[in-house]
Amino acid sequence: MLNAILYVAEHGCKWRGLPKRFGNWHTSLFRRLKAYRRILSRVEKLDVMFTAFINFALIADGLRLLTGPKLHHREMIRLAAFDIILDRLASDSKHMVRSFQNPSAREDSSRRRFLKISAGCVMASGLPACATQAADTAAQARARGSALLDTVLSVDMHSHAGGVLGRNAVARDIASPMKQGKLSALCLSLVSDSILLAHGSQKQYARREPQPGELHAYLSNRMDFADRLIADQKLARILTLADLQASQRQGVPGAILAVEGSDFLEGRVEHLQTAYDRGIRHWQLVHYRADNALGDIQTEHPLYGGATPFGLDVVRRCNQLGLVLDVAHATLPTVKQVAQVSTTPLVLSHTGFSTNVLKPETRWIGVDHARHVADTGGVVGIWANGHSFNTLADYANSLARLVEAIGIDHVGIGTDMEAMHPTTMTSYANWSELIGHLLTHFTAAEVTKIAGGNYLRIFDQVTRPKGGAARSAT
Repeated sequence: MLNAILYVAEHGCKWRGLPKRFGNWHTSLFRRLKAYRRILSRVEKLDVMFTAFINFALIADGLRLLTGPKLHHREMIRLAAFDIILDRLASDSKHMVRSFQNPSAREDSSRRRFLKISAGCVMASGLPACATQAADTAAQARARGSALLDTVLSVDMHSHAGGVLGRNAVARDIASPMKQGKLSALCLSLVSDSILLAHGSQKQYARREPQPGELHAYLSNRMDFADRLIADQKLARILTLADLQASQRQGVPGAILAVEGSDFLEGRVEHLQTAYDRGIRHWQLVHYRADNALGDIQTEHPLYGGATPFGLDVVRRCNQLGLVLDVAHATLPTVKQVAQVSTTPLVLSHTGFSTNVLKPETRWIGVDHARHVADTGGVVGIWANGHSFNTLADYANSLARLVEAIGIDHVGIGTDMEAMHPTTMTSYANWSELIGHLLTHFTAAEVTKIAGGNYLRIFDQVTRPKGGAARSAT
């Protein structure tokens, strides 16, 4: 119930707009309120449910008024002046309820008592009483993370920042937030099938088949856009780990160009060379097209029983060229077959992770799926899904759970920036805060691996010149 109040307070949505994880707003939530009926026995002339609803809304409005929309749930409940809120809400309640009914002064007193009792229930739950403490917690996390990021490299393994999903002009400044949050580099992902996709109620899907040459031309356009974006934002183009280390010394954020979905190849593996020559160094095999001639995807009924012969040829060519191989969106059978062929560790750059039984055709993965990637020496990245994580601390908790399942050497961060709605990582300026929260779970050396070290170990192995010595990823 408290989480529901705070969700409405932060997002400003209507009660019927609450996500399903809070339960049925007009039954489950208010059934809990009715449990306080004995406490509210003096409320005689107003319907208990009506009173509960009005005060429920008023408490949420008051919290939103005093804390602002950008504070996280845990911050919102740490209010030092809670009694002041109650006085204001009691007054507002009197005027609002009068617009519906004409209660007596004794009923006004009852409403005030209701608010006092409701607040007592909240405070009795053991929540901290100071709003500044929560703000300080976020600030402390940023300080801890920032101190570590001053000395190590970090990478977002999957990002669409800056408008690469399809806009023809630079969407927003990304270099400044990266500098503020001390993010060393991002994998800037160009989506090869984006112009075909539609959004359904539960997932994205390809609404039509492409015309011959259409996807190849489209991705070429996206690579042109990425070149302009890198120049406009004064980012460093990262082709090797040495490039990233050099850009870090100069204080310049870097971009590793990536492709999401091999659809643009259109059955011609030689097109990989073209992408490589344009600076692509990270290659995701499949995306949202089921009929892709490469392999089965998670969000559609399987067509191939895993990877196709052509898909495995693409894997081999990626190994030869020096492209990091990404199996995000691929089904577990596809991942298993790719793992048997690939001579380099696999990356699964962005996904949700759960130890529970998963529904069919979901983008989430379970323990077995994650371990198959880890067994190649690879890395699994968790996305910044705002439906799953209310705060960056929650996001860090999810990363910690994945570490428990597959080990510290196989976990990374892939936010899916600008493609995840809502997102927990609203700006790269908050990157250092996430890293700070991870430091409450792990040592600095362990966080260094999650923040980018694990990915860069693979990136260096795959991209360094033949015969070159391995470099430290810190």
